[in-house]
This record gives sequence, structure tokens and C-alpha cells, in this order.
Amino acid sequence: MNTLSDNIKYLDFEISSICNAGCPVCPRRHIGRFSEFTQTYWTIEETKRAIDPTIIKNLYGVLFCGNFGDAMGNPDVLEITKYFRNNNPNMSMHVKTNGGIGEPETFAEMAKLNTIFTFGLDGIGEANELHRVNVKWDKVLKNVEAFTKNCKPHQFEIQFIMWNENITEIIPMIEFIQSIGLGKLYLRKPYTTGVKTEVFNMKGESTHFLTSTHFLTEIKDERLEKYLDTTWEFNKLEELKQEIEILELQTQEVLPGNYRINERKVYPEKLYEYKEFEFEPEIIEKLKNHDSQTCFSKNTKDPSDLTQNLYNIYITHNKLLMPCCFIPPNISNRMFHSSGEENSYQREVLNKMLTIGFDQFNLTNKTLREAVDSGVLDKFVYDDLVNKTQLKLCTLVCNKCSGSGINDNK
Repeated sequence: MNTLSDNIKYLDFEISSICNAGCPVCPRRHIGRFSEFTQTYWTIEETKRAIDPTIIKNLYGVLFCGNFGDAMGNPDVLEITKYFRNNNPNMSMHVKTNGGIGEPETFAEMAKLNTIFTFGLDGIGEANELHRVNVKWDKVLKNVEAFTKNCKPHQFEIQFIMWNENITEIIPMIEFIQSIGLGKLYLRKPYTTGVKTEVFNMKGESTHFLTSTHFLTEIKDERLEKYLDTTWEFNKLEELKQEIEILELQTQEVLPGNYRINERKVYPEKLYEYKEFEFEPEIIEKLKNHDSQTCFSKNTKDPSDLTQNLYNIYITHNKLLMPCCFIPPNISNRMFHSSGEENSYQREVLNKMLTIGFDQFNLTNKTLREAVDSGVLDKFVYDDLVNKTQLKLCTLVCNKCSGSGINDNK
């Protein structure tokens, strides 16, 4: 007889919260400044205990990415990759990394395991650090070289986030891929924190500002809009290069910061306590524009059909079972470092988790199969999706209508 855990077909596995970078929009930072988070990782022993081979054999794919860290910061990443590959030779394995952490030897071995890699690079050399703060280019080059010398063409991709300040780096990035002789390019919309995104160095000093070509800011060059969120295969890169060259793009000048360190709020360890709340009027207004609901977690094959189960579930760096990657950045710190000032999104989710029991989501005291078979995800999200009583966070983030969600760039 099939159980709920037999529906697991994809895993989004955050195996590490360790990272070398200080990207301004990372959940580890609050408005650019570091917030509470724990640098930790899943060991190979913990992985084998929580995720048994029968789960892996049933998978179509696994993604090693996450919200808080870089998978390549996990010292056991190669052993974890081997564990998954040995138990399922045919499934897709995908890693997303900034490329500046981990050793070349590890990248080479993971290439041989037919692991797909997306390198997040937003410029050549120092230009990459406009957003990827502290990602050293010489380290990136060594890791990219080690990987591409041992991979097949389909395994290599570069994700380029298009800010107004780096758009003249698109052509050099195309030429970089062409010099390697394989790979594709994904031009992505940027994350933003408002009209301007303030960038801080690793000391916490305000160094500069970035503006985006999409979302809350003015589109400085409307000719670029059609390229946002497009993927270009290797044999199309020359065509893209010629199109971009004709535009004769001009970057926006980088606006310098004040180099002052803005003190961050640090909340001591305190377990979240249930608290009544009301949604803000602007959220209620947004909800009026959403009449359809999707969920890639419940049915990854057809997210609009919420009566069927084909799970794509998320496992956090701190051993929590979640439906997807959208929920943890909003609530994970506040679970154990409650400020008492949580917003309505956070309270809605945390109240629901507290009612179910925080321990029911914890994979340190149960296996993945045990947790899913307990029905915790049904109680948390899936049943409400079917009954159309879903979390407001779900409604605003995952939907089919044209209204803007709160995290369209994820």
C-alpha cells in the first residue's frame, strides 16, 4: 500500500548554511546587515539517517541549493552527492553555487557524477562583487575550470542577475562561456529591497547601492526587459551577443555608500509564542487580485491541480521539513529568536506550526519518511490548499494570476 512519502519525487535539500559571500539580499542579512542565523550543515551520517535509500530510489531529482548558504560550503557535499547517485543512477542532481567556495577537486568529482551546476556569476572579475560580495574571482576561475574540464555540456550553466550597474558585463560573460566551449546562460531578474538595494561589505560597512531593471525600481533601459528570465543555449550565445552589442548599453553609475556601520538588532534565543494578529489593509487589498492558487510542492507536475500529489519538498539547513523554499526565510529565525514583533506573514505561519507542534517538523528526531507519513505537511499546507483556506503567504507567493506576489524573483 502506498504511503504519503511515496509521493516524494523531488527534494530541494539545503545541505549547508555556510557561505563565503555577503550578498545584500540574502536571508542571512536584514536590509543588508547580518541577522541571526546558524552556520551549520548536514553531515553524511545525518543524511543517511534521515533519508533512506528507498526514498532516493523513488526520486526524479534533487536540488542542493537553499536560502541561507552554499551547498559547496558543506565539507560532506561530495559524500552526500555520491550517496544520492549510488542509490539512483538516473535521477537529476543539481547544485547552485556562487563558485567561490569549495575546492577544485570536489567540483571535478561532482562533475564526473553527472551533477548539473549553476554558477551564480554577475560579472567578470571585481564586477562580480557588486552583488556577490566577497566572492573572489581567482577562486571562481579555478572551480569553474575544474568542473568544466570534467563535465558534459548539459551540466554547466551560468546565472547572471541583471542590475543596472552590471548590464555591460553581459557580453564579457557570453565571451567567458564561449571561451570555455560549453554551457548556457540564464539572465535573471534581481532580488531587491526597495527602490535601492544597499550593499554592505563583510565588516558591515555600507559600500554602495544597486538598482534593478525590474520589480520596484524604474527600468533604466526598456530594451532589456525582454531578456529578463531568459535562458540561452550555447549555440545561441553568438546571436545574443550580436543583439546586445547593437543596443550599445550604458551602465548606471554605482552610487557609493557612506561606509558607516549600521548596528543590527540581535535577538536572544527565545521560542516563538502564539499571538493573535490581523493582516494589514494593503495585504487584504492584494489578496483581492488572486483568484487562483498553485503549489509546486504538492503537485510539481501540474501545480494548478491541487487534488493530486507529486511532492517537491524542502529540507532546511537546520533540519526542518518544509513544503517549499518560500516559507523558511520568513519564519525560521523567528521560531527560535522571537522578537515579539513578528509581522502578519510570520505570525500566520508560526501560529500554524505551533498548533501542529514545532517538533513535528524536526528531522533530528525522525526520518523524512516518518515525518511525511505523519501527515504534517497536509496539516500545515496541503489540506488547506484543497479546501481553499490556504495561508495568505501561499496565496501571494504561488498563484497563476497577474497580480504581483511578495517574492516574484525567487
